[in-house]
Amino acid sequence: MKRLQALLLGYCLLVLPLGWYFTQYSIPHGLTFQNGDLHRQVFATRNAPFAAESLAWEGHLWLPTDRTIDFAAPSQGTAILQIDGKTANLPAALSLDAGYHTLQFQLIALPTDETYFVEGLHWETLFGTRLIPSPYLLPTDASPDNEVRTDYHRAQIWNVILVVGLVLVSISCSFFIWHTFAAFSTRAQLVLLGVLILQITIGAIYYRDFLPNAPENLVYRTGSDHLGYVINASNFARGLWPDSAFYVQPGFTLSMGVLNTLISPDIQVLHLAQFAAGLFFTLMLVRIGLQLMPSNQWFAIGVALIWSLIPMLPLYYAFALTHAAEAFVSIAIIYLWTRALQSSRLTINDAMFGLVLGVAIVIRPTFLLVLPLAILSLFWVKLQNWQALIPAATRSIVIAALAALAVAPITLFNYRASGETSLVSANGPVNLYLGNNTSASGVLVYSPNFYYAQNLVNRGEATYSDLTLAEIQEDPVRWIQLLIRKAAFIFGNTETSSNVNFYKHAYNISWLMRLLPFRFGILSILGFIGLTGIAFRKEDWRNWIPTLGVASIVVASGLLFFAATRFRVSLYASATLLACYGIWHLSSLRGAAKQARVTTTVIGCLVAAFVMSAPAIRETVVKAQVDQPLPETAQWYDQPVNDFVNLEALEVTEALAGEGQLIDLYWRVTGPIPNPENLNVSLKYTDQNQQVVFQLDRIPATGNHPAYPPTEWQIGELVKDTHFVRLPNELYQTDLIRLDAVLYNKETFERYGQTAVDFFSKPVFSEHVPLEDTQIPIGQVVLDGITYAQSDHVLDLDIYLTATQSVTTDGALFFHIFDAQDNFIVGDDRLLHDGFYPATRWDIGEQQKMTRQLDLSSLPAGTYSIRMGIYSPDTVVRWPIAAHYAPTGHADVIEITTLTIDAD
Repeated sequence: MKRLQALLLGYCLLVLPLGWYFTQYSIPHGLTFQNGDLHRQVFATRNAPFAAESLAWEGHLWLPTDRTIDFAAPSQGTAILQIDGKTANLPAALSLDAGYHTLQFQLIALPTDETYFVEGLHWETLFGTRLIPSPYLLPTDASPDNEVRTDYHRAQIWNVILVVGLVLVSISCSFFIWHTFAAFSTRAQLVLLGVLILQITIGAIYYRDFLPNAPENLVYRTGSDHLGYVINASNFARGLWPDSAFYVQPGFTLSMGVLNTLISPDIQVLHLAQFAAGLFFTLMLVRIGLQLMPSNQWFAIGVALIWSLIPMLPLYYAFALTHAAEAFVSIAIIYLWTRALQSSRLTINDAMFGLVLGVAIVIRPTFLLVLPLAILSLFWVKLQNWQALIPAATRSIVIAALAALAVAPITLFNYRASGETSLVSANGPVNLYLGNNTSASGVLVYSPNFYYAQNLVNRGEATYSDLTLAEIQEDPVRWIQLLIRKAAFIFGNTETSSNVNFYKHAYNISWLMRLLPFRFGILSILGFIGLTGIAFRKEDWRNWIPTLGVASIVVASGLLFFAATRFRVSLYASATLLACYGIWHLSSLRGAAKQARVTTTVIGCLVAAFVMSAPAIRETVVKAQVDQPLPETAQWYDQPVNDFVNLEALEVTEALAGEGQLIDLYWRVTGPIPNPENLNVSLKYTDQNQQVVFQLDRIPATGNHPAYPPTEWQIGELVKDTHFVRLPNELYQTDLIRLDAVLYNKETFERYGQTAVDFFSKPVFSEHVPLEDTQIPIGQVVLDGITYAQSDHVLDLDIYLTATQSVTTDGALFFHIFDAQDNFIVGDDRLLHDGFYPATRWDIGEQQKMTRQLDLSSLPAGTYSIRMGIYSPDTVVRWPIAAHYAPTGHADVIEITTLTIDAD
C-alpha cells in the first residue's frame, strides 16, 4: 500500500507541472466565433438573454486518418454544417479523408429566456455522442503545419497521462475501500455495506423523481454555477486562459472544463460520477470516525449513516453542481490532517495532505486558512522537547511547499495577467464588501450601493476593502447585526441556497427528501452537543483538531464575508462528525457527572432555540431603512406625488458621462396605498428638449436590504428608496436636466401621480446628426432616421425611433447582411435598448436613440446589402412595414444601404 501511495504521489508531482504546460502553453484550439473576435472552443456559448440569435463559427477540422463521422444535431435551433464548401444539414454521416477540411458551423437559435445558451458540435464515437475534441478543431488563422501536428500529438500524450492517472486513482481507491472494510468485524462490515446500499437507494429514488422535473440537458440552466463555470471552463482546459486575473475559483472552471471535455453532452455520466464519489468519501468519513474513536466501530458506522441521510447531498449530486466537490475536499483534508497529527515523523501522508490542501485552496480559497492552522497544530501537538523541533519544522515545510505547488501556477498566472498578486481568485475584496456594506443583507446581493462601489473601484477612486472598513466604522451596530444575521443563515435549518432551491427541486418533487431527518439545523444542534461532550470527555481531544479547525474556518469566513447557505457545504463533514459524537454523548449521559448533564441540556436548548428562531432572526435583526434621519446633503422638497405619498427629500451623488450615481428618494407615506403589491416607480431623465436620456423602472424601496416593499409601508413612515443610475456615454456637456419620479401600477400602467425635480446640471446628448426626411412606420413606432459610417471593418449605426402610439409589446431590433445572391450571411439581433428600457415604457412622441456596431471583418470581398427590422421576441413575428419601403420579396424589412468590401 505504501508503494502504491508513493507511486500516486510521484504521479501527482509530475502531472501538476505537466498539466500547467499542456493547458496554458499548448496552441489554443477551437473554431473562430464570428459574432465577435473570440476564439470559442468546443462549446458554442453565447450569453444572450431574451434574444433570438444567429451564431456562426468557422475554422478547420483536422483528421489524422480517414474516417466516417456521424455529426449530431444540436438540441436547440437549426444547425447547418459546411465542410469543404458542401452543406450538410445535421444530423449527417460524412466520409472524410485524412488531413485538413474547412469547416463552418451555423446555429440559428430559437428565442430563449435563459441566462446562458450553450451548444456544441458533436460526433458519434464508440462511447456515444461526444463533443469534437479540441485537437481536431483549429481557428481560421491556424495554418496546417508541423507545429499543429506536434500540438495534436502533445494532446494525445496528455490524454494517455490522464488515463494512467485514472488507473492509479482507481487502484488506490480499491485498496482504500478494502482496508476500510478490513478494519471492521464481520457483523459491522454487513451493517456498513447496508448503509452504503441505503445511500445508493436514496440517490436512485431521488434521481428517478428528479428526472421528469429536470431542466433541459439535466443541468440547472438559470442561476446555476454549473453553466457559469462551463462558459470559461472549456477554454481554460484547452489552453485559452483569460486576459486578466481569475475572478471565480479556477479550480471549478478547470475541473469542469476537463469533465465536460470527457463526458459532454452526456451529463448523466457526471451525475453517476458524483454519486460514486459520494460513496467513496462516505468510507473516508468512516475512516475518520475510526481515527476519532478507535475502540468504537459503531461510532464510525453512525457517521456514515448520518451522512447518508443528509438531504442536500443527493440534490447537489443530481444537479451536477460544483459545490459537491467542497464537501469531498473537506473530508479529505480532515482525514489527512488527522493522520498527520497521529504520526511523529514525515510520511507520504504528509505529502498527500499538502497536495490535497493545495487543490482545495484552488477550489475554495477559504481553505487557505487551514494551512497555517495545520502547521501550528503539528508544532503544538508534537513538539514535546527541543529534539522534536527539526522534524516538526521539516514536516511543516513539506506540507506548505506541496500546497504551494498546486497554488503557485494560478498565482503566477494572475500576476502575469493583471500585474497584481492574487493567490487564487480576485473576488475576495468584492465578497467582503457584498457581505458588509450599508445596504447588505449578509448574503450575496448586488444592491445599488454595490454597483456604485463598483463604479468607484473601476475608476480607481477606492478599493472594496477600504469602502468596507469605512462603512463598518460609520455604523458598527449594523455590522454586528449583520454578523448575527449571517450566523442565523449558517446554523439555521433552511435548506436552500442562491443557486439550488431545496424545497422547489427536492422537497416538492420527491417524497423521500421530506423524510430525510438530518437537515443542517439538526446537525447544528447535535454538533454543539458534541462540542460539549468533547469538553467533558477524557478521549484524546487532539484528534478533533482537524474537524474543529475546518468547521471554525468555514464559519469564520462565512461571518466575515457573506453567508449564502451553499457555502455550508464545506461544513457538512465536520457537522456530521460532531453530530454523531453528540448522539453518542447524549446516549451516555446517564452515567455522567451532574455538571455534564446540566451543561449539555442548557447548551442543547440554547442552540435549538437559536436554530428554530433563525428565520425570525434573519428577518428582524437588521432593520429596514425606515424613519431614517435625513442626511445634511439631502435636498428638501416635500412635494406631494398623490394622495398617499410625498417626495420628502432627494439626495444625488455627482457623476459625469459614463459614470454611475446613487439616487436616494425619501418617501413620506400620507395615506393608504391602492394596490401596494403593484406599485412601481419610474425614474426618467429628460433634457431641455424633452428627450429621454435614461429611464429606470422598479419596485420602490427594494434596492436596500432587507427590502421594504410598499406592501409593508405604514402611514406616517419616512421610507428611504435607493437607486443606481449609469449615465450614458454620449453625454458631454453641462445642461439642466429634469428627473420625473412617476408612481404607477405595473399591471395596468395606471399612473398614480408624478413629480418633476430639476435637481442638478448634467451632460446631455451631443448635437444630433441631421435625420433623413422620410419617416418610415414600423409597427407602432416610426423610424425617424438612421446614420451609418464604415471604418476598419466596422459599420457604426445610429438609429432614431419615435413611438407614435402606446406600444403594447417590446421589440427586438435586427440587422441582417445578405450577399449579392440574396443569401443570408450574418445577423445581429438584440432587444431595443438591450432590454433595459423596453418599448412598452415609451411615451407617445418620445424619441429614442440606439447605437449598433456590425463587425464586417469576416466578410469576403463582394457586395452586400444591410437590412433591418423589428420583431416581437415572444412570438418572433416581425412588425409590419409598408411594402414600398421594403426590398422586393422582403415586406417586413428595410434595406438600409449597400456595402462593397474590397479585397485586402
